[in-house]
Amino acid sequence: RQQLSKFLSASQSDCFAVMKDGKLVYDWFGGFGAPDRQHVVFSITKSMASLLTGVLVGKGLIDPEQPITDYLGELSNSAYAGATIRNLLDMQIASAFIEDYLDTDGIFMAYRRASAWNPIEKGDYNGGLRDFLTKMPALNVEHGKYHHYCSPHSDVLGWVIERSGGASFAELFSRHILVPCGAHHEAYITLDTFGAPRVSGGLCLTIHDLLRIDQMVCNAGAV
Repeated sequence: RQQLSKFLSASQSDCFAVMKDGKLVYDWFGGFGAPDRQHVVFSITKSMASLLTGVLVGKGLIDPEQPITDYLGELSNSAYAGATIRNLLDMQIASAFIEDYLDTDGIFMAYRRASAWNPIEKGDYNGGLRDFLTKMPALNVEHGKYHHYCSPHSDVLGWVIERSGGASFAELFSRHILVPCGAHHEAYITLDTFGAPRVSGGLCLTIHDLLRIDQMVCNAGAV
């Protein structure tokens, strides 16, 4: 444990926790970490969105084989036209988006600014995240042919979740995931300027509540 603690400190970790057989056996906090402090989980948000989608599929509110545009007509002139919810979940959309985290003036930076993750440059137009999604450039291949990791796809999924579930992502995630799992603390998700959630990476929750969700997955959906 002493060696692990040194490693976690040296790697600038904030939280670390281990469960075994449904019981907490070890946790560690440093930096900005604390048992009652929400922490951004970045792309784990994508996994949380897929869990919530599964619940809505089970309730008959989302059909994975239906076209995305059946839920979001706003995307009819984007790369998402002709793709199914299954393509979206599998990240097999034929888009020309480039996931370049070092980008300073291309499409990935435009995406970050649209989602209010980066400051908007003075004088630049900002229609928000969903306006950006309606302009997603297409690639001249068929949907479903290859896997292309693309964070905005999860933001589209969040939009589908809100449209089909009839409530905000935050409300639906609380109702169908956090409350059934017995979460002890509030969770948060970052929003763009117009209130759209950044479902690709903006979820913030405490580490022990994250473990509760993990245990539910290990139990095949049972709490």
